Parts: sequence; C-alpha cells; structure tokens
Amino acid sequence: MVKPDAVHRLGEIVDVIQSRDFEVSQMKMVQLTRLQAATFYREHEGRPFFE
Repeated sequence: MVKPDAVHRLGEIVDVIQSRDFEVSQMKMVQLTRLQAATFYREHEGRPFFE
C-alpha cells in the first residue's frame, strides 16, 4: 500500500521494488472510505496518530 503523500513518487517506488527482483503482478488505485481505512488500521485504534 502506498499512502496518499507518496503517490506522486509511485513510479520511483515501483522501480525500487522491481530493481530488487520483485515482480509487481497487479496494481490498483483506490480511495478508501473512512470505514475501510478504520478497518484496515484497526490494530492502531486508540493511538494518537489514528485519527
């Protein structure tokens, strides 16, 4: 997962991944809803940075 503040560097990120002999088989751009993000990060709930 690439966080929103790094999307402008997506090409560089993929290049680094591929240069280390990993293969990107699929990519998908999505914008998570608040509920989806909360579910994904539920282990961090209650920590100061969660909100």
